[in-house]
Amino acid sequence: MVTFFQSIATVCLGIWGIHILFQEGHLLERPGNWMRDRSPEPWWIKPLFDCPICMSSVWGIVGFFAVDYFFDLHMPYRQIVPFVFCLCGLNTILGKLTTKERIIVDE
Repeated sequence: MVTFFQSIATVCLGIWGIHILFQEGHLLERPGNWMRDRSPEPWWIKPLFDCPICMSSVWGIVGFFAVDYFFDLHMPYRQIVPFVFCLCGLNTILGKLTTKERIIVDE
């Protein structure tokens, strides 16, 4: 279970790093703007670099195998679906804590 949490934390930091690199004033701002402007369908940009919660789907699968390769954190393949969902939840919590939109459910 410790390996699971270590892997989620590692991939979560990677997702936020990628997300921040494509924001205004950072290293990959221009390529990000170029992709946003020339994209016929904007829905595919969110899972690549625009939305940390959406990025959990693509980068969560990549990260699941990357932590095994780079950090020797081995997890069974049956944990890939819970891994992506837990990563999405963690990114949602971090996203709510780092923005002004802190309400998750509006009553």
